[in-house]
Amino acid sequence: MKKMNKIIIHHSGKSKGNSKNIKLHNNELDNIYNFIIDNGNLKEDGFIEKVRNIKINSANNSIGICLIGNLNIDKPTKAQLNSLIYLLKNLKKEFDINIDDIIRHKDLESLEKNCPGKNFNINQIKKQIVDSLEELF
Repeated sequence: MKKMNKIIIHHSGKSKGNSKNIKLHNNELDNIYNFIIDNGNLKEDGFIEKVRNIKINSANNSIGICLIGNLNIDKPTKAQLNSLIYLLKNLKKEFDINIDDIIRHKDLESLEKNCPGKNFNINQIKKQIVDSLEELF
């Protein structure tokens, strides 16, 4: 049986959004996002919305997380980043995903998108996850 092999981080590209209005503009919602993390424009800042269950044979055997916002223009909020790190640590542990397999949407092979945006620093996120896990030992 295959296992989940990566976590892919996206941004919505819009300053407001939730699963209902993203779905209207993005037919891929049902295939790629498992979680959406709000930026405070529609729900509480950092609110984690579970969009669909995680199951094998989903898109690329991956877990998709979408940060609400256009991260080419704005930076993710502190609450979004805290929620993202919390969620990533738990998913990494639950599904035994390697830190190097937490990637940005634009890191997928042959993809020319800038998702989750130029203001998202994946290396900083990974460092915080590794540092927090090392503190446990």
